[in-house]
Amino acid sequence: MHTYGIIYTGYATKHVVEGLEPRTPYRFRLKVTSPSGEFEYSPVVAVSTTREPISSEHFHRAVNVNDEDLLVQILQGGNVKVDVPNKLGFTALMVAAQRGHTRLVKILVSNGTDVNLRNGSGKDSTESLMLACYAGHLDVVKYLRRHGASWDTRDLGGCTALHWAVDGGHCGVIEWMIQDGCEAVDPMLWEMVRRIWEQSGDTATFFLNLRIYTGLTCLNGEPFLHLMSHVTSGETSRPLRFGFIICKPGIKNTYRCLTFRTKRGNVDVVDAGSGWTPLMRVSAVSGNQKVASLLIDAGADVNVKDKDGKTPLMVAVLNNHEELVQLLLDRGADASVKNEFGKGVLEMARVFDRQNVIFLLEERKKKQMPKKSSVC
Repeated sequence: MHTYGIIYTGYATKHVVEGLEPRTPYRFRLKVTSPSGEFEYSPVVAVSTTREPISSEHFHRAVNVNDEDLLVQILQGGNVKVDVPNKLGFTALMVAAQRGHTRLVKILVSNGTDVNLRNGSGKDSTESLMLACYAGHLDVVKYLRRHGASWDTRDLGGCTALHWAVDGGHCGVIEWMIQDGCEAVDPMLWEMVRRIWEQSGDTATFFLNLRIYTGLTCLNGEPFLHLMSHVTSGETSRPLRFGFIICKPGIKNTYRCLTFRTKRGNVDVVDAGSGWTPLMRVSAVSGNQKVASLLIDAGADVNVKDKDGKTPLMVAVLNNHEELVQLLLDRGADASVKNEFGKGVLEMARVFDRQNVIFLLEERKKKQMPKKSSVC
């Protein structure tokens, strides 16, 4: 037996019924009441709803459950924009990248998603590459890079993808990022290179003078020291942004483009908040020795200071990362450095009662003290 319920009472001439189930029959009738209280029912109108229209919720649900067929079907329908965010402000690519759904990532990229789009919600304002780096999905990271994802994008705190990868602690991803050249050249060092170029008589002399900067390498990994075998006297050079075009004399449209980077520039990029390098974040967050070793091997400065004058060693001491403290000391960290308040690592360890770290620092200090010579 059918029962009726009231869905609207009023004087409107039309009303839209919402919240109906898809593919379901419904029966409607009007009850018209006169001022005297008399009423009359209209003839019954039978209707049936169609299937539920495709929405962004279906689109994001397909990504959440890793349903490739449904995702392709929705995108082919053309009713949903590929970069529409979910309720948390994340695009489908961000979710797929964070979860490591490589095939979904490829589908979304082939349908025109913006690989460098940042979400506008939350404190981080992340993008897909950062999320993939943090989660350790190297295949996704490589694919996004091949399709234009930039290492230069920063979140609201000024952190780059390398900061995110360091927080995630996935050494394979970090190692590949460093090899791929994940940050820009140190601008100050590059300015020195340009000045040498301006003062050189010809290109060969320029590269000869440049050999002193052994920390500089080509993007293909070739050090400056070997470039003299490729550059001959009489060739001309023209500077690019962080690179040079080398031209053969008298031959049009014959040139080589040499682009350079520095190891230090790759791993010592600082965030916009505390002025932390990736090595600083290791000292503050995880204390991961393997990650720290990777960064140091790639040229990270173990004595760099943040905005408060703290070094990675100080931050590691404050966070009681005993093994990392040992590593930093072994790799050249200066235990005598003071912060802007004149405090050193040993004083910090004592204030926070880091007993194991105190013992380690004191033993290291004893070993470094010169032994007194005995006089007969």
